[in-house]
Amino acid sequence: MDENMICKFVFRGEKEIGESIDVYNGHLIVKVEADFIAIPLKNIESVEDDRILISEFDEVEAKKVGEKWVVEKSKPITLEELKAFGFEDFKIEEEINADTSEEETEINVESENKENDKTIDKL
Repeated sequence: MDENMICKFVFRGEKEIGESIDVYNGHLIVKVEADFIAIPLKNIESVEDDRILISEFDEVEAKKVGEKWVVEKSKPITLEELKAFGFEDFKIEEEINADTSEEETEINVESENKENDKTIDKL
């Protein structure tokens, strides 16, 4: 991934269309409001300090590839994958907090090393 193209405002002409967040399979992933589109890297005209200028692109195809990126990046991680990334000493325990609604769940992540203990609220 080219970090020089991440977290920059993306412009087509003088119009800002979104913010770059990833490079994926030859495409620049751009967050446009609540959606994600994938612009082919060949459509990048220039990369400046805080902005990327792009040329015209196929918007329908950009939306399709953007949706594919969302599905790919939204896959849940397995315990085996966590272990492969060095998290084998973590124990994940889900607790239902009686003071919260049914939609809110508190997840406690405990480690043998108590310095790494964290509580994550999931809505």
